[in-house]
Amino acid sequence: METITINDSHLNYRYTPWDAKSFGMDTREIMDVAYQNAEDLNRLLVEFEKTLEGDALVYFRQDSNDQVAKKVLFENGYYIAEASLQIKLTKIKKIDFSKIYRNDLEIDDQINEEDIEQLQDIAYHSFNYSRFHEDPFLDIEKSRARYANWILDLIEQGKKVYVYRQNDEVISFQFYTLEDNKVDLILGGSKEGYGMMTLYFFSTLMTDLQSKGVRRMDTMISASNLGILNTYISFGYTVQKSFFDYHKILAR
Repeated sequence: METITINDSHLNYRYTPWDAKSFGMDTREIMDVAYQNAEDLNRLLVEFEKTLEGDALVYFRQDSNDQVAKKVLFENGYYIAEASLQIKLTKIKKIDFSKIYRNDLEIDDQINEEDIEQLQDIAYHSFNYSRFHEDPFLDIEKSRARYANWILDLIEQGKKVYVYRQNDEVISFQFYTLEDNKVDLILGGSKEGYGMMTLYFFSTLMTDLQSKGVRRMDTMISASNLGILNTYISFGYTVQKSFFDYHKILAR
């Protein structure tokens, strides 16, 4: 991660070569911005853009209630591509998931070589909501390819995973991290035509995590994805914070 500092303000960003591979241009994610005033934020953005070479895509999430940032970002050519929600589930020990949805599927916490292409296929065809899918200025096919490529990245990074299969065919999956009894749900979904199975799969995996002593689960979802939002709410998840995902495409 790289840092740019102006007075007592700073901007942290990282190179994202995995996204550059999908979109065919330089890509950077701003990880966080802490600024003292609008002038400092403007100068941070100017200095940051000096690090970009050629065509580039910049993206980052910022608190949706940050009006100062919204004004400065708009003035610097950034636009809102997505609204997202940070949600969490706590007091998991007290929840009987079987009373919400069926939770007795046979799921696996390992994947094999035959699964990978199927996982990529689900990621490519089954997702319609994300900071990339919802950006009207990005090629939707490239956004879908980015999610298929993400599967390979998550596997390479050694992220934990659950899968549900029927006759050796992957129907549902969920990548996640687990640390200090807290789970971050990264990427999950079901094969087209098996939407109802998502409810049973999710109930089953949360029951398994519950048995392992997990006390909290967190994730970030698109505010436009009402179907999955309602699913999380049915399990007791609550919204903690809302964000806007700001993008800027530079053509040079």
